[in-house]
Amino acid sequence: MPEPTRSYLPIRGGAVLPRLRLFCFPHAGGAASAYRRWLRDVPDGVEILPVQLPGRENRSTETPHTDLTTLVGELADALAAHLCVPYALVGNSLGALVATELARELARRGFPGPAHLVVAAAPPARRRDLAPVAGLPDAALLAAVHRRHGGIPPSSPPTRRSSR
Repeated sequence: MPEPTRSYLPIRGGAVLPRLRLFCFPHAGGAASAYRRWLRDVPDGVEILPVQLPGRENRSTETPHTDLTTLVGELADALAAHLCVPYALVGNSLGALVATELARELARRGFPGPAHLVVAAAPPARRRDLAPVAGLPDAALLAAVHRRHGGIPPSSPPTRRSSR
């Protein structure tokens, strides 16, 4: 059986000693190669790590996961050794759901959270174990955010954009 990290991370690009690791999760049916072009244009200090799920490209003989919890658990095991520097999770469509749930699983395991979680083309799954907060009065909304997330971090002052 192949080593799990190598299976999930078949290609890498960018910084050898990165300031940020960018784990990229493709859309349903997509593969790590969807991010191959990113490897050519990677900014200094960033390492690109496209994630290859079972059943895709070089893992085509493996059975794809049908259970998100099992997949996310395997990903957390496989990627744990790479979380020693700040990291970001980027997901597209199904990859957005996988990245979101992976961030939650890593937090449950006590790992530092991602510096960034970028999801595209699909909203993260709605947690059914949390009461809705839409429509709450301000004080109740702030209390709910504090309970769920430890409060709201201070924001940076807005930057001015020049109009050209």
